[in-house]
Amino acid sequence: MEKSNSFEIDNLLDEVLKENIYGEMGGLLLSKGTKVTERQLALLKRHRLEAQRRDRIPMQQFEQLLNDVQLNMDHLRNLIESGEGDLVEEIDGTIETFSGLLEEMLHTRHLAEFIELLQGYDHSIYCHSINVGLLAGLIGKILGFPDKVNHILGQMGFLHDIGKLRIQESILHKPARLSDDEYAHVKKHPIYGYQLLKSNKKINRFVLLGALLHHERLDGTGYPFSLKKEQIPFCVQILSVADTYDAMTAKRTYSKGKSPLYVAEELRKEAFEGKLNAVIILPFIEYIMRQMLNQEVLLNNGKFGKIIYYFEGHPTKPLILVDNECIDLRSRKDLFII
Repeated sequence: MEKSNSFEIDNLLDEVLKENIYGEMGGLLLSKGTKVTERQLALLKRHRLEAQRRDRIPMQQFEQLLNDVQLNMDHLRNLIESGEGDLVEEIDGTIETFSGLLEEMLHTRHLAEFIELLQGYDHSIYCHSINVGLLAGLIGKILGFPDKVNHILGQMGFLHDIGKLRIQESILHKPARLSDDEYAHVKKHPIYGYQLLKSNKKINRFVLLGALLHHERLDGTGYPFSLKKEQIPFCVQILSVADTYDAMTAKRTYSKGKSPLYVAEELRKEAFEGKLNAVIILPFIEYIMRQMLNQEVLLNNGKFGKIIYYFEGHPTKPLILVDNECIDLRSRKDLFII
């Protein structure tokens, strides 16, 4: 995968930027076309790491990864259905395929871009598994966890839905509403996932707990055990945020995914309702906003606008430029990003 090209910050004074400049966590610092002033140069220097020009992720590598994971998952499903073959070895190989990608993403700042790229594809257990794994690793990085922990979080995300391989594909991909019996069957996938993984002694115990508990909620409304608050490990709480975010933003065959900002607002509501952990969600939302600065968004009135500033404490209600007019969404209850 291509690496970002480093450059000397001091040489940028009075230059007009030919590319966007991103900070340590991938947030946009200065936009393409900006003439760099001394004040902006000081902004760049305040960031601990040298500013980076971010290259695009090669589509061919992305598609190859998705194909590799799909082949591994298909083979794993066949082993489960037939009851033959070495299930442990196949799971190890699938983890290895994903772990190489996570390592690359955590150290090249491509993670948010890769997730955006994945959301352009129809939602499936394959895309969702990769996405949630990368998101969980990203959230760990945002929260300041070391790489070793972030890799465990990534594996938790990647394998959290493995129990769905024991559920008929006709049910998983059914476009219509599931029957009560079908829904009850799908809700057993955390148990199925735990059973599939527990025989593999190499797998970290938190990966097992991630498969088993990712649908639990802090207020006790989740499943399969209706656990509450500290009964749910913090790392599983991270996984639940990643899973929820991807499920809501994902494109599906029968519906369009929600925008990152719309989903960020929904996550914020779930945090204040006591379902998800605000300690995890609020820094994650701040990160999403940094990614969205200077991006074009669609408002509920059908107009497009450009995010030019976001306010601390109100990350999902930024200042937007629409038809050369600045609109503060904090004071416009009738307007929101969709």
